[in-house]
Amino acid sequence: MAEHRGLGRVIGELGDIVAQARIEGSEIGIFPAMYRSVTIAIARGIGDGHFEDPEMLERLAIVFADRYLDAYGRWAEGGDPTESWRVAFEAATDGRRRTAAQHLLAGMNAHINLDLGIAAWE
Repeated sequence: MAEHRGLGRVIGELGDIVAQARIEGSEIGIFPAMYRSVTIAIARGIGDGHFEDPEMLERLAIVFADRYLDAYGRWAEGGDPTESWRVAFEAATDGRRRTAAQHLLAGMNAHINLDLGIAAWE
C-alpha cells in the first residue's frame, strides 16, 4: 500500500479503536474494523493511480473519517457526539446482543447520512 500520511493516521486510529474493543470484548469495534478495511482499499487505490483526482479524494476521505473519529473520541471521553452516533455507540455498548450487520448499519447510517454530506461540503 502506498503510504499517505493523513490516511495512514486514520488507518492507525481506526486500528487502535478496534484493538481496544477486542481487549474489552466490545461490539463497538465492529464498525471501525470495516471502516479501516475500506480506508486501506482507498489508500491503495490512490497509491495505484485509480482515481482521477487523488488529492481531492484523499482530503475527502480524511475529513470524512475525522467526523467518525471525533464522534468516537467524544463518546469515549464521556462527551456528547451527534445524536446519530450516540444511538450507534449506545447500541454497541448497552449489553444487548445484536448482529454484526446491525452494528454496521447503525454506523453506516450515522456516517453516510450525516457525516458524508458535511465532509463533502467542508
